[in-house]
Parts: sequence; structure tokens; C-alpha cells
Amino acid sequence: MGKIKSRSWSIEQKFSMVMSLLQNEASAEEIAKRQGVGKSTLYKWRDSFLRQGREGLADRQTGNSRVNELEAENQHLKEALADAVVKLEIQKKWFKL
Repeated sequence: MGKIKSRSWSIEQKFSMVMSLLQNEASAEEIAKRQGVGKSTLYKWRDSFLRQGREGLADRQTGNSRVNELEAENQHLKEALADAVVKLEIQKKWFKL
């Protein structure tokens, strides 16, 4: 038995499918079969879209990636601030400010 490939859908592709569903252009089963996506996934996208608009269609990994990026930047800034504070304290002691 082969491995099932996970497909990544763009926000625009998801939006198009969700809009087809919401505008009753085709049934969820027809859209899912035609696009090669599960009906439950299509309904999940619809619900996310109705709650959050297009932002709700963004991949969770993309969001997690952004969080990870911000956490790394935050850590870098904390370290830079700590270095600056240490240097300032040394200068205060050196020059007795």
C-alpha cells in the first residue's frame, strides 16, 4: 500500500472551493471529489472562513512558523538588551556615573 500524499492548498484555492460551497454551485461531495479534498476538510475550511474570513484559511503551519519566527526574534532582542544593560553597568562603575 502506498503512502498518502498530503497536499497543500493555497488560500485562494481554499477560498474558491468554500465560495462554491457557500453559493450552492455544487454539493460538498461534488466539490470534494472534483478537487481531491475530503468533505470534512471542506467543511472545516468553510467554518474557519465564516469565523475569520480569508485569514481562517491560512495554514496552521504558516501561523506556527510565524510564531516561531517571532519567538526567535524576541529571544534575540532580549539578549541584545541584556548585553546593553551589562555594558551600561560597566560604564557606570568605570566612570562612576
